[in-house]
Amino acid sequence: MERTKTQTRRRLLTVAGGSLVAIAGCLGSGEDDDTETEAENETETEDEDETDETESESTDDDEDENEEEEEEEENDTEEAASTLEHEGTEVPLVSMDDAIEWYEADDAHFVDTRGRPSYEDRRIDGAVLSPAPDGMSSDPVDDWDHDETIVTYCACPHSIAVRRSASLIEDGYENVFVLEGGLDAWAEEGQPMEGEAVDD
Repeated sequence: MERTKTQTRRRLLTVAGGSLVAIAGCLGSGEDDDTETEAENETETEDEDETDETESESTDDDEDENEEEEEEEENDTEEAASTLEHEGTEVPLVSMDDAIEWYEADDAHFVDTRGRPSYEDRRIDGAVLSPAPDGMSSDPVDDWDHDETIVTYCACPHSIAVRRSASLIEDGYENVFVLEGGLDAWAEEGQPMEGEAVDD
């Protein structure tokens, strides 16, 4: 009987010890599982962050490319709008802001390219008459150096001025521009005007 008790105790201890090992293993396994799960979650989160960053970078790159393309298109439009052509001669336009700056600094000659009646009626203050396409027999432009800045204008807003400008360029004048928007745009800006139809 004593032997049976001893065997029973040993079995009990073995079973208890095994149970403890199993429980400890389970507990440890649970911690490892949690640790592994946390590590997996962190890895997945990092992967998602990297994916988000990659997608964000890709989106940023796409946006940058789109912005660059839009800027190029704007520049192309500006370039296309910054010159006119008459019979193969390219004539640059000058913006109203630049023309006003040149006018105020007395850095350019202003040339009215319309006919005399229109010139007498209203014109940019201080402008000379030099009608398109080739000016007059005693044209005031003939007295200017070929490197001086000349701004031509009409009221249509460019069709007459571009013809006179092309003629001046063909005659060797180097800095000839057409006023963007013409005489009407100049008047709308409130810039100095003179003539019979201009109110003082």
